[in-house]
Amino acid sequence: MAKPAALVARNLHKSFPSGFALSVDELTLAQGGLYSFVGPNGTGKTVLFEALSLLSPADQGTVELLGERIFPGRSGWHLARRRIAMVLEEPYPFRGTVAENVAYGLRARGVRARERERRVDRALALLGLSALAGTDSQRLSGGEVQRLAIAQALVLETDVLLLDEPTAHVDAHYVGAIERLLGELRRSGAATVLLATHDLEQAYRLSDEIFVLVEGTVQKHAPENCFLGSVAEVDGQAWFESRSGLRFQVPPGRVCGARVVVDPASILISRESVRSSGRNRLVGTVQAVEGEGPTVQLHLSVDGAQLAARVTRESVPELTLAQGAQVYLTFRATGVRVYEHPASAVGHGRGEAQGAT
Repeated sequence: MAKPAALVARNLHKSFPSGFALSVDELTLAQGGLYSFVGPNGTGKTVLFEALSLLSPADQGTVELLGERIFPGRSGWHLARRRIAMVLEEPYPFRGTVAENVAYGLRARGVRARERERRVDRALALLGLSALAGTDSQRLSGGEVQRLAIAQALVLETDVLLLDEPTAHVDAHYVGAIERLLGELRRSGAATVLLATHDLEQAYRLSDEIFVLVEGTVQKHAPENCFLGSVAEVDGQAWFESRSGLRFQVPPGRVCGARVVVDPASILISRESVRSSGRNRLVGTVQAVEGEGPTVQLHLSVDGAQLAARVTRESVPELTLAQGAQVYLTFRATGVRVYEHPASAVGHGRGEAQGAT
C-alpha cells in the first residue's frame, strides 16, 4: 500500500535577474521517505529547498504539507511552516552556548523546561556535541557549526527535514555519524527527509529515491544497471540477488539489503561463452542498440531484468549485435558497487529499481 504524500509541489516557478529559473511541474514525496537531490553547484538544489521550506517562496505555484496547502497568503501557513525545518549549507549560529542554540527553537515554541532539556540532550548526543554543550557557539569549527545546525533542526521533531549539503564541511568521522542518523530517521519514518548533495555515492547509500537538478528542473535519476535486493554469503563468496531474481557475485564484506550498480563499461559482450577472470557470466537478449559515437550502448534483457552495456561501434557488425541476438555478459565481481540499503532486501521494502531508483 502506497504511503500518503508528505510534501507535494506543483507548478513552482521562481526567476532570478541572472536568467536562472527554477521550474517544477510536480514533485510528490511520501511520508517517512528519504529523498536525495543531486547535481553540481548552480543547478538549483538550494533554490528548490528554500521554495519547499517557504524560506524563500516561489513566484508562483503551490506547496502542500500532509494534504494542506501552505503556500504564503493562505490562512495558518505560518503555523504549518513550523512543521518544516531546513539546515542551510553554511549555517550561522546564534550568540550563546551550543545548548542554548539547540534549545532556541523549542523555547520559541513554548516547550516546557524539562521536555526541552530532554530533547536538547538527546540531539546533542546524536550529533556528538554533548561535550561542547557549554561552549560559545562562536568558537566552533565549520564542521561543528554544521552539526549544531542539524541538532537545531532535529530537536524540533518536524514532519519534514531538509538538509542542504549537511556533510560538506564535516570531518570524515562525523560524516558516518550523520549518515547513520539519517538512516535511523529513514527506518523509523519519523520525518520525511530531503537531502541535497553533490555526492552521488552518498545518495545511493541513503535514499529511497534520487532526483537530479538540471538547470532548475527536477528529473528522476535513472542510473544504469542499478538494482535493489540483498547480499548473502555462500561458501565464502558474496552473492547479490535482485527482487526480480537476477543473481551475480559481488565484492565480499557486505551481507545486507543493498543497492548495487554495475558499470556498463565493465561488461564484456560476446556471442559465445568465453573463459574469463570475470566470475559473473549471464545470458541475455539484445533489445536495442543506441549511440552515434565511437561507443554504443546495448540494452539487454537478462532474466527479466534490463541491463545496459557499452561496446565499440566496430564490434556491432563484427558480433552481429542486432535486436533479438542472444549474447553472453561477463563482468568481475570487483566491478560491482554495493551500497547498504536495509529496506532493499528481497521480499521487503519498495519495488526494485530497474534502471531507476
